[in-house]
Amino acid sequence: MDTNFPDGFQERFFKLSTSNVPETLRRMGINIYVPCGMKHTVVQVPVDETDPSKGMKDEDRYTWIECIIPFMGDDLSDEAAFYLSRYSDLRSFFYSTPVAQLEMQSQGEWKLHCLAVKRMFPKAAGEQPAEYVNFKRYRKQFWSLIKSTIEAHGGSFETDVPKDFFNSDWLVSKAVEIGCSEEEITELSSTLTVLVLNQIANGFAWDEAFFPFKDDDLTFGA
Repeated sequence: MDTNFPDGFQERFFKLSTSNVPETLRRMGINIYVPCGMKHTVVQVPVDETDPSKGMKDEDRYTWIECIIPFMGDDLSDEAAFYLSRYSDLRSFFYSTPVAQLEMQSQGEWKLHCLAVKRMFPKAAGEQPAEYVNFKRYRKQFWSLIKSTIEAHGGSFETDVPKDFFNSDWLVSKAVEIGCSEEEITELSSTLTVLVLNQIANGFAWDEAFFPFKDDDLTFGA
């Protein structure tokens, strides 16, 4: 699996496994153990725990989330085919427990988590979930409009626009500050309202729909 979980994945709800060697896809009895999100780091450990004078040494450290699903006669020799054939079971595991789902919903994280899980386990090779494509398309339109408006009036997108969060009041105030005409402000507000409503209709709140700014928000699909 990919070494990193997609943006929006709520890793804190899952137990991490740790080892000095990377784990592999394997069957044990009636279950299949699927290591997901494998990450590798190098840590310093004592050469001899009983004798500190011997100094320290580098040691590999691997962490992952172990997904457990029932064995259904799968051929584990073809991992790519396995992930596609069992995408539904893998997704179900990472949707987590009802308690975790409720907490994610209360924190405005559930929708993004679902998109991340679907991206991790697509139905077909190379597939991008339609919900994710639309989500990123609206983000691109949002940030591209902010950038073009600021720069058209001599401002800097890099330094003049907060990337973590801003609300509509800040946006209108900024538009007035940089000298946007009433017609420009009306058009800007109208266009952004459509983008926001589309995201809300798809289940996203304002903050999770557009923030924080990501490096690919201006280039997605290019």
